Amino acid sequence: MDELAKQKSLNWKVKVYLLNDTGNWDDCGTGTLEIAKSIKPGEDLDYFKVSRNDDSPQVAPTIVPPERLSKLKSDSQNPKVILNLPILKENQFEKQGGKILNN
Repeated sequence: MDELAKQKSLNWKVKVYLLNDTGNWDDCGTGTLEIAKSIKPGEDLDYFKVSRNDDSPQVAPTIVPPERLSKLKSDSQNPKVILNLPILKENQFEKQGGKILNN
């Protein structure tokens, strides 16, 4: 997590994709990445959180069923949130050019 801790202050613009059943990537939107703490009582987890910066309605660029999009948002009800997932070893996150290491 040392490398991740160093990156907490970075302001990265990211594109979120979700792999579909046919093996293609669905575009779920673009936003700013931040490392956020859990808001659940008693939980001490960091989350990858991607939020849209604009005031446009939450519509994914590709048609992605709402139930699939909700898997990316965890418990977040904020319509600007595209991705809100805990940083866990079993979750796989990738950046262009390689994986994000999760120690």
